Amino acid sequence: MIKKQIFSKKISIFLISGLFFCFLTFLHFTWMNFTNISKGVNAIQGKVDLRSIDTSHNFKVKLQKEWKFYPNLLLASENVQSVEQNKVYTNQPESWDQYFKNSEKAHYGSYRLKILKEHTSPQMYGITIPEGLAPYELYIDGQFIGGLGNLTTNLTQNAPIGRPITYFFTLDTNESEIIIQGVQTNPYEQGGFQREIILGDLHSMEQSTSFSIDTQMAVV
Repeated sequence: MIKKQIFSKKISIFLISGLFFCFLTFLHFTWMNFTNISKGVNAIQGKVDLRSIDTSHNFKVKLQKEWKFYPNLLLASENVQSVEQNKVYTNQPESWDQYFKNSEKAHYGSYRLKILKEHTSPQMYGITIPEGLAPYELYIDGQFIGGLGNLTTNLTQNAPIGRPITYFFTLDTNESEIIIQGVQTNPYEQGGFQREIILGDLHSMEQSTSFSIDTQMAVV
């Protein structure tokens, strides 16, 4: 009798554990399917043209290919008169390590991209910065939007852990500019971004963010 009860409990534990892992697997694949963005737009020489795309709703794209990159320059912080001679075109997403000669010191630099779009009225957008660069600062049309960590502190001791973050802002012109400036403090990791930066309208980006939070809460 006792052996049967023990066997029955083991079976119950096995079934519950199996259902639990099936649930986690289901959440994982659901999250991957929901957050997977197959559509990307290719920047050409630091510009991406969205004028043929309806950006007012159900708009969410990867900003890939030719971003301008300025090694050893923090565009929004440094008073540099002529910076274009220092730029390279980085094929995003990719490591920025190849653009630095010194492999020992902490690398820093700035990404820059101009966005062309049809403008009818001011509209809110969201942009997701992936993990890979910490600390960093995000500027849209010269305005500080947010960032991760603080570029002015002792970077090697107080650098935050990189994680994806979505920022929201308003665009009200036909041409806008994105600047992401940051520092790579960990010499054992590749610098820059190895995943695409994502841009979308307010509703689409909020929906993705809420789904990610809800999924994490469900796992907990």
